[in-house]
Amino acid sequence: MSDGMPDLASDPEGFLLWLRRGAAEGRLLASARPSLEDVAVALLTLEDSLTEALWGGRETARFDEHPLRPMPGARGAIAGTRNLNPQGQLTLEVADGYITAVRDHLNGLALLAGVDGPRRSVLALARTLFEASVHAAYLLEPELDDRERTLRSYNFLMEGVRQEIADGGDASELVEQQARLRRAAAADKFIFATKRNGNGNLVDDPNTIAPRVSAASVRAHVLGKDAEHAWRGLSSVTHGQERTDLQFILGLAPMGAGPHADSYATLWLVMAVEGAIHAALYAQEFYGTVGEPISDLGIALVRRTLQLASGLADGEIREQLSSEHAPPAS
Repeated sequence: MSDGMPDLASDPEGFLLWLRRGAAEGRLLASARPSLEDVAVALLTLEDSLTEALWGGRETARFDEHPLRPMPGARGAIAGTRNLNPQGQLTLEVADGYITAVRDHLNGLALLAGVDGPRRSVLALARTLFEASVHAAYLLEPELDDRERTLRSYNFLMEGVRQEIADGGDASELVEQQARLRRAAAADKFIFATKRNGNGNLVDDPNTIAPRVSAASVRAHVLGKDAEHAWRGLSSVTHGQERTDLQFILGLAPMGAGPHADSYATLWLVMAVEGAIHAALYAQEFYGTVGEPISDLGIALVRRTLQLASGLADGEIREQLSSEHAPPAS
């Protein structure tokens, strides 16, 4: 058999011993990985670094400034467009919601994980962090020209306004806001995307500046092709309809993940935290820094902690354990 596994039919005792040895090695490996509490410390470090860089700390007047203003000379100190985004005001208003959400959700996720909170809730909050991070990173991406950043700001804001109108109630102010933004976009010569009306004819969609970009495309743009799998899996947790492998991880299946449960759960955090790292670094460049900049070493330590805790570096841990438990040389 493969991997030195005895044949069950011809050597049942050997097979049983092999199983027990593997289980013992698995428990040792699980105990050697950083814990979810260690991951929480790394996340708090990232959140503290972001807060220090952009706001100068939690006790500053800048912390309560909305929208957050870029420092002089920072990439975010832009001309914008004359009517829709003068001095980048539209972008600043939209970006403020996303980057403060990244900051706050990082903090909340770390606090929940650090007190041994329900893993289901940890993953649900990771999904919220994922969403805010991807939007922030997409909007604050370096090297965008004024019109592209204005386009992205408009499309994000108008989607939010559309959804709030759909909530019901008195939406007169929101409808007026829509109309005002549409007029400004047209005045700046933006081209609206098209959609099919009830008769199947193509008409302008004044809520969207062309080109239309799907939410899935935004996620892939920021985090690559694997982003959609992570987003959909985490979304299933928020809906209480977890994917099969997540049921196993969360102890919702007949057989649980045992000592590896936290490692598997941490693996589902990796993409959300990577999105937060992208958002933090892009925001630092966009807004400039008022405190200590986010360090490359700090980012590397966050990534390394997640790598070790999630099982992605188990080969290295096994080598370390082997060297520690090897018999002394004669």
